Amino acid sequence: MSEADFDPIAFSMEMGAEFYGDSDGAFFRYDDISKCRKIKTPYYPIDFYDKRGINVPELAIGERRILSVDVALMASRKHNNDAAAITINVALPNSDTSYISNIVYVETFEGLTTDELGLTIMRYFYHYKCTDLVLDSSGNGLGVYDVIIKETYDP
Repeated sequence: MSEADFDPIAFSMEMGAEFYGDSDGAFFRYDDISKCRKIKTPYYPIDFYDKRGINVPELAIGERRILSVDVALMASRKHNNDAAAITINVALPNSDTSYISNIVYVETFEGLTTDELGLTIMRYFYHYKCTDLVLDSSGNGLGVYDVIIKETYDP
């Protein structure tokens, strides 16, 4: 924010998900996305719950809580902004065969090792009471998969 070229609107769009419109050639149109942004109960970072003694909501009947991980590890010369992304989708059944998808939490992590990211994934999986884990296990993701399938101690 202290940079000379700081743009408060771009900042609120990028960091606060407060969109005001879209750019020419955007894959998703603002009008299509805006009408879907009606989430009532977002999830917060783990330390928010820990500091306040608040619990993550219990699973609803038939709910699938899906933790998705797009794996990227330490930055390189070629990609200096690589970041792993963790997303939690609360999928609530609206019939016997379909669900309403609610993206309730997104966080990115830069510069983690496979062990650090694996431990983070498992912390999030259990803390947020997830029922499913979707992991990008190609490339660097295979090392993260190796970490999460073995018995691990969380200090």
